[in-house]
Amino acid sequence: MDVRALGLGVIAASMAIAACGGSTGGTTPSPSASIAPTPTPTPVASPLVVWAVTTGSSKVIRTLTPAGGVVHTIATIPAASQILGVGAGKLAYLSSALSLHIVGLATGADASYSTGASPSSDTVFGAAISPDGTLVAYVVSSPSSGGRLRILTVATGASATIRTYPAGSVDAPVEWTSTRIVATTIVPFSDAGPQAAVGLDPATGAQVFSTSISGSSGPEYSGDGTHVANSVHTAGLGDDGDVTAAVGAPMPFNTLRTFSLGSSPTGVVQKAHHNINVLAVSQAGTQVLYSNDSSAGGFAGITLSPDFGLFTFSAGTPRQLEKLDGPRWDAAAFIDDTTAFAARHMGSNEELTVVGGSHATPSVVDTVAAGDQPVFVGYSPIS
Repeated sequence: MDVRALGLGVIAASMAIAACGGSTGGTTPSPSASIAPTPTPTPVASPLVVWAVTTGSSKVIRTLTPAGGVVHTIATIPAASQILGVGAGKLAYLSSALSLHIVGLATGADASYSTGASPSSDTVFGAAISPDGTLVAYVVSSPSSGGRLRILTVATGASATIRTYPAGSVDAPVEWTSTRIVATTIVPFSDAGPQAAVGLDPATGAQVFSTSISGSSGPEYSGDGTHVANSVHTAGLGDDGDVTAAVGAPMPFNTLRTFSLGSSPTGVVQKAHHNINVLAVSQAGTQVLYSNDSSAGGFAGITLSPDFGLFTFSAGTPRQLEKLDGPRWDAAAFIDDTTAFAARHMGSNEELTVVGGSHATPSVVDTVAAGDQPVFVGYSPIS
């Protein structure tokens, strides 16, 4: 943020002395201050909510300010592209050719960078943009040779490996804070699901925090990179037969868990015959936004039940924001510690809503006709 400076002119005094045929007193003008004009401060880039929706053969990337207002479509990319992350006024996505693209949120300018991945043998996982927008961390993995945590320098397009992984699990970057790269440990090319929530040293890629989350859903992280929430199946509640057995974690995910990165998870909401889907964690971790559906199918009165629908969890208490009245909640992001933007599929459209804070119920702020998954919702403090 620019700081306004007040310039003070130099006080000048002059004295004229004339002597001609006698002495006459010179005139001394009164001192006066000359104040330079106050410079106009450079405008601070506005924060932006970003969401990407698949529609037909394309994916549209749209932005709006947290206060709402005009929605801008800043880019349209192929539907096969994968949105990886957003931050520092930039959005990262992966093309089908494994090129990493960086889109400027303020201009929509799209720059392509080589990831160092071979389309015939490698896959790219995750992306985290540094707080100043100059670096991007991502992982390249091969089934035979293992993985490489790489850092792209945006200004030059050069990338370098800072850590290697043997064949097996890798740490897929999710976000980059002032102190760490937050990542989810996964096992590429398998059905193993997420293994851990970790914090990495940005210089070496070494794990400095780790919490095992094996057998659970994927984690959602707070904006400060410290707090995490996910859901897991707790056996013995009488709902083990609600979901047909399949490869991967047991279902349904009937327990909501929260934890600090590096600490053990704690179950905070648990209900049999429920399927809990964590959507977002607030900036400082005091709230969790999640949807709660029936794992045993619909029943009479379910749309009026206080136990299903869209919820926040805060200070030990769930709060229902919307009953289970038809929409499917796809993605969300908090803009602060009380208010979030959440995407839902309603009818044949995808809608972006604002929830929490002063909004007693979800309020629609944007609609993409015929929009559907995959859907991405993110927040960038600057544009």
